[in-house]
Amino acid sequence: MKKKNVVRLSEFIPIILCLMVIEVIIYLIVVPQIKPMCDSASKCANAHNCTCEGDTCRCYYFLEDGSESADQITCPKSVLEKN
Repeated sequence: MKKKNVVRLSEFIPIILCLMVIEVIIYLIVVPQIKPMCDSASKCANAHNCTCEGDTCRCYYFLEDGSESADQITCPKSVLEKN
C-alpha cells in the first residue's frame, strides 16, 4: 500500500507566510524600481522639443489628452533617433 503525502497545517502555515513575505518584498522593492523604466519608455515615444547633450536628451512629452507636459524627461538619444 502506498503512503499518502499529507501536509500538516503546522507545516503549511509557515510556508505560506514565507511566500507572502517574499511577495511583499517584491511589491515594495522591485516594482517601484521597474515602474519608472516602463513609464519613461512610453514617454520617450511621445517626446518632442528636445535639447540633447551627448547621448542623452531632455524632452517634453505629450500627455494622453494631447497637451504638452510641464515637466521634462531624460531620454537616450538613440531612442529618439528611432522615432
